[in-house]
Amino acid sequence: GKFRSGGDKLAEAKMLLAIAEVNMDAQEAVQSATEAMSLFKSQGDTQMEASASIALSTIHLSKEGDEKKRAKEAQAAAAKAKQLSIDIGDKKGEAEALHAVAAALALEGSIDEAVASADEALDLYLELKNKKGEAFELLALAGWKLKNNKPKKSLSDAEEALEIYQELGSPKEKEALAAVFAAHLAKGNMAKATRVVSRALNRYQETGDKGSEAEALAMLVKLYTEEGKFEEALSMAEKACAIFQDMGNQKQESVVASKIAELHLNLENYDKALQSGEDA
Repeated sequence: GKFRSGGDKLAEAKMLLAIAEVNMDAQEAVQSATEAMSLFKSQGDTQMEASASIALSTIHLSKEGDEKKRAKEAQAAAAKAKQLSIDIGDKKGEAEALHAVAAALALEGSIDEAVASADEALDLYLELKNKKGEAFELLALAGWKLKNNKPKKSLSDAEEALEIYQELGSPKEKEALAAVFAAHLAKGNMAKATRVVSRALNRYQETGDKGSEAEALAMLVKLYTEEGKFEEALSMAEKACAIFQDMGNQKQESVVASKIAELHLNLENYDKALQSGEDA
């Protein structure tokens, strides 16, 4: 509808932006975010205009279709957000925009440039003493560096992110743990990978964090399987499967059940393999 006053226009723009962020239909989401951007602009709210540009960039990244085209559209929206944030001296907004630029570059395969942009974002978060932003950026950097075959650099970023998320008691700690684990695996550090995950597993068991416990168990399954320790892998997989079952997480339960079937085959327990395969 037609809103009259400026306050109503801002309210409308904020609503459009909220709709854009949850809309599953990419075309409609793009339309809402674009409309929100122009409304914020007409009301002179540059900070929100930049936020809407970042939302638009994220929508382009996550929609279907040609990767190069999506990357270019996402990059354009992120670059606009970056410029708007610089214009008003909003460093947090600039850091978020730099991250969005990095994500768009990574999508088109320009990993070195993505890392450079994310490094700039990281510097801003450090300057702002924004721990959450710092950990978020380190975690992204760890992923891109691993893609770029730099497991050593990936590991140090992932470890820093893990430390911060543990201090903050953040649920993103699990993602950082997975990144540390992946970097150790890429370096062939089986013993260190096992140690890191086992330590986390003990802590999750102490705090009664069932979901994280099951995910850590699943990491150990992967490790033991790679090392040919099928008995150990099987025992971990069965524990993880039971937890996912208790939690009603059927998707993960089914993933682990098929892993159990695979392990029974490796151990030549053919009857049990059949049984687990039917459970998956």
